[in-house]
Amino acid sequence: MRRVSRKYKIFFLLLVFILVIFAGYKIFSPKISSPQKPTEETPAKVLASVAVNRSFTFPAQIQGGKKTEDITFTITAVERKNEIKVKSKPRQALPGNNFLLVRLELDNPSTERLIFASSDFIRLLGKDDKKFSPDFHNGQVIIDPLSVRRDLVSFMAAQDQKNFTLLVGELEKDKERLEINFPWLISQPKGLPT
Repeated sequence: MRRVSRKYKIFFLLLVFILVIFAGYKIFSPKISSPQKPTEETPAKVLASVAVNRSFTFPAQIQGGKKTEDITFTITAVERKNEIKVKSKPRQALPGNNFLLVRLELDNPSTERLIFASSDFIRLLGKDDKKFSPDFHNGQVIIDPLSVRRDLVSFMAAQDQKNFTLLVGELEKDKERLEINFPWLISQPKGLPT
């Protein structure tokens, strides 16, 4: 009888050993999967674009301190779109409107990491001289030392409006007027959201 129990012990140990090897193989072997079809994510169509390439110098706060360093704030282009991405999700413009996107480059020539809020330096001038802050922006962005950071701000605008005035400058100081004119817009086909 003792011999039978010993056979069961050996069988049990052998079974445990095989299961451990099998589990190890499953866990540590390289995963081979069938190639997946890339998701087709088409960027929102640009309805119109105007190259601006206008630069300004503004102070940016040194990260973790109160001191500032100057950066070059360049408005590279202004675009019109019916859709933008907000936190990686598409967002459609309201009916009768579209988005006015202001593309920016923030150039940090210093060796300090800087914090900058683009939305504090740009306003859209509306009817009756109302100053509108951007509807969508990235908040405070970090600009690494000796580098250029791309940024953008977006305003809601009437779909048929072609001429805009941007006010650019520090909050407490005089602003520079920047006239943006779209000589043409791609018309939206009927039946599609605007």
